[in-house]
Amino acid sequence: MLSNLFKTSPLIDKHSKAWIDETYVWLEKHFVSVDPELKARCILPTNEYYPGRVGSVDEMAQAIFVKTSEYAGMSNWPVVLKPASLNPAPAINALPKLSFPDGFRGSNINVVNSDFSMQGAQPMIWPYQEQQINHPQAMIANFAQGFAALLLSQTNDIPPGGNEFRNQAIDLLACYLGFGVMMANTAYQFRGGCGSCYSPSANRQNMLTEQQTVYALALHCARNNLDTKPVRKQLKPHLQKDFKRALKQVSG
Repeated sequence: MLSNLFKTSPLIDKHSKAWIDETYVWLEKHFVSVDPELKARCILPTNEYYPGRVGSVDEMAQAIFVKTSEYAGMSNWPVVLKPASLNPAPAINALPKLSFPDGFRGSNINVVNSDFSMQGAQPMIWPYQEQQINHPQAMIANFAQGFAALLLSQTNDIPPGGNEFRNQAIDLLACYLGFGVMMANTAYQFRGGCGSCYSPSANRQNMLTEQQTVYALALHCARNNLDTKPVRKQLKPHLQKDFKRALKQVSG
């Protein structure tokens, strides 16, 4: 009985764990890339991954967007970024159906527009919120979610659990693409005591809970034998203990 005092309790319930474990394997089968530049890794919110200084809000957003698209292996997809205030743009799911002869992801993939009933060869305009420039991790996570949604929209296969779990699969796919740190750090946004410090347009909508996202990040690290020390260091302080618990639950 005394030994129970030293046991680490699971971070998430067994049903959530089972779904995340199964769906991660499903994602590996559908979205793996043979491009050596897209080997499994964790993208971190540091100058190493997002370097450089820019002179305007739009330049910064564009720089973050370009880097995120490269890390996702989707820089060749027909998507362009525009400020939401200047472009009443269509939603992400308005992207025409595409053909990928060489796979979905990679620096040399060939993307063919096969839906001639829509906008022809015109790229999809992706609106971004200028307010997010003050919350770069939220901007990165939003872009990662968007790219994950685009990826998932191009396959006819249904994720484990059915279409009702499609949005959760998008969040998990963003973690699979390597953006789990930013996804975890932005899964919960403090609204402030009076609400004056909270800006909905500057944050993101999460479908996995904060703890489920931390577990997904730990699973990504464990399945790919990644060094967890730099990952844990970039998490919010209160998530670092959760991350250690998640690693134990993954291996347990």
